Amino acid sequence: IGTIELHQNKFRESIKICESAKSIAIQFGLQEEVRDACYCLYQNYYKLGNTDLALKYLEDYHAQKDSLINEEQIQELTTLEMNHAFNVERKSYEIQSELKQKEIDSKNQLNRWLIFGMVLSLLSVGTLGILWLQIRNKNQTIREQHQQLTEKSTRLEELNQLKNRLFAI
Repeated sequence: IGTIELHQNKFRESIKICESAKSIAIQFGLQEEVRDACYCLYQNYYKLGNTDLALKYLEDYHAQKDSLINEEQIQELTTLEMNHAFNVERKSYEIQSELKQKEIDSKNQLNRWLIFGMVLSLLSVGTLGILWLQIRNKNQTIREQHQQLTEKSTRLEELNQLKNRLFAI
C-alpha cells in the first residue's frame, strides 16, 4: 500500500504506511518485508529531497538484503553440509556392509572347506574300515584254510603212517 501511495506522490501517507509495515515486520521477524519497507522509505525520502534519511534507509535496505542473502547462503551451506554428512554416513554404511558380506562369504567358504574335509575324512575312515574288514575276513579265511590244511596234513601223515605200517607187515 505504501508503494501505491508513493506512486501517487502521497509521500507523507506512504511514509506512515511504510514505517508501520517496517515496525510490524520487525516485530514478527519478517526480514523480506523489513527490506521492502526500508526501500519504500528510501524512495519517499529521496523524492522529498531528504537525502540524509534516504541514505539511512538505503543503507538499511542493503543491510537487510545482504542479511537475507547471507541467510540463504547459510541455508544452502547447511544443506550441502547435511548432504555431505549423509553421503559420508551412507558410504560408511555401504563399506561396512561390504566388509560384513566379505566376512560372511569368507566364513561360508571356510565352512565349505571344513565340511569337505570332514566328508573326505569320513570317506577315508569308511574306506579304511571296509578294507580292514575285508583283510580281517581274508585272514580269517586263510586261518580256516590253514587249519583245514593242517588237519588234512595231520590226517595225511596218520594215513601215511598207517600205510607204512600196513606195508611193513
